[in-house]
Amino acid sequence: MISSDISEQLHYPRPLQAQPNTKMATSIPLFAKAQLDLLLLEHEAEVSTSKLASTTASVSPATRRTLQSTGHALTGLVLSQVRTGLGGRVVGEFAPDPAIASDETRAADGTPRLGSHGIRVGDVVRVNDTGKKKDTKDKSEDKGAEGVVTRTGDRAVWIAFGKQGSGAKKEDDEAVEELWGKKLWAIKLANDVTYRRMRQTMEKMEKMGEGDYSHFMRVAFGHTTPLPRSSEDVEFIDPSLNDSQKDAIRFALGAQDIALIHGPPGTGKTHTLIELILQLVQRKKRILVCGPSNVSVDNIVERLAKTKTPVVRIGHPARLLPSVLDHSLEVLTQTSDAAFAKHGRGVNAEGSMMS
Repeated sequence: MISSDISEQLHYPRPLQAQPNTKMATSIPLFAKAQLDLLLLEHEAEVSTSKLASTTASVSPATRRTLQSTGHALTGLVLSQVRTGLGGRVVGEFAPDPAIASDETRAADGTPRLGSHGIRVGDVVRVNDTGKKKDTKDKSEDKGAEGVVTRTGDRAVWIAFGKQGSGAKKEDDEAVEELWGKKLWAIKLANDVTYRRMRQTMEKMEKMGEGDYSHFMRVAFGHTTPLPRSSEDVEFIDPSLNDSQKDAIRFALGAQDIALIHGPPGTGKTHTLIELILQLVQRKKRILVCGPSNVSVDNIVERLAKTKTPVVRIGHPARLLPSVLDHSLEVLTQTSDAAFAKHGRGVNAEGSMMS
């Protein structure tokens, strides 16, 4: 592995190119198998703690209240409004049911308010009809409508339904329509999207033979030596960079396989990353930027947007900061579709991919 430190507080020797140790090389199939086992344990724990494994629309009112008090549900709702937004998704506004609202839960003007709950923006939820009978023969009716919370307030919660594209799927649209005039509750679901993606990747790696390994995989798992670093003159875009940050950028641009920029908090790693991205864009490179959280990636998008760099933010609009929504894939797709329909032509543009 190649590494560089950007901290002015720490003084390490010049970055050295790692040398492979075949005795320490990691078995890729064994690594993938171990990750699959750990992923399964993690997912099972998430499902069990979500209290949803056996929960259906027909649970008792007492159980629903218990789930709300523990942060897993929100009861006593009615569908008050439906609109289209967030990249073509159907967005439903769910307000407290005025028929069951108590004086304690009403605002000064008499408007019913939601009780305390643990539903947050970005949560995956299922909206069910509390009037479902336990002996219903149509099990599909128990599924309810599933969506992502986009906004919460003391008088309503907003939930987006449907998939990416020019609107919700027919079955999603119909499921939302069926909620009108009914007494509803929303229950938080375990989000298995990330789990499924990681599981599929590890399953693919586990089945790979040595002939299927890319050069990058061989380097990352210690099976081969990284390619020699190249050197080039760099004309820096940001004049405020310090010498340590400039060294890190030169080092990363010269690495042909892997570069690791390391430094304690507050030493300017994100600042350095922005310069590195701009340098790569200037060199006509295609870039995928990933982060450990939505906020970390949104922060990168915000900084790049100020430089007028073409950016596409991948992710559910409900989980993005409002300041980066205009750069989201779904919003850009809707805008492009509208432009195409109006002018009869499309727009081709290359940009950095943010995930």
